[in-house]
Amino acid sequence: MLGTLQQRHKRQDVEQPPLSPKKTTTTPANKGANALALLALVFFASAAPVATQLVRRPDGSYPFEVVDVVLRAEILKLCIASTCLAYELRGLGETERRERAPTPTTKGLLLTLAVGAGYQALN
Repeated sequence: MLGTLQQRHKRQDVEQPPLSPKKTTTTPANKGANALALLALVFFASAAPVATQLVRRPDGSYPFEVVDVVLRAEILKLCIASTCLAYELRGLGETERRERAPTPTTKGLLLTLAVGAGYQALN
C-alpha cells in the first residue's frame, strides 16, 4: 500500500489541492518601541504650544509669524506620515500594497477637498 501512495504522489496527472494564498507574516509588536514612540509623540505634541507661549513678548506679540510656525508644523507632520506609510509598505508585494494604500477615486478626492475647504472656512 505504501508503494501505491508513493507512486500516486509522483504521478503528474493526479489532481493537486489548490494552493492556499500566501499568508503574510507580521512581526511581533515591540512594546518598548511602541512606548517610546508614544512618549515622543506626547512630548512633541505638547512641547510646541508650551514653547510658543514661552517666547511671547511682554506686549503679547511673537518674534515670529505664527502662521509660519503652523505651516512648518503641518509640513513636518506630512513628512512623518509619508515616512511611516513608506516604511509600512516597503516589504509588501504589489497586490498587497494596492490593498493597503488604494488609488484615490475622484469622489474621494472631492470629498476630501470639501472637508478641507470647510475646515479652512471655519478657522
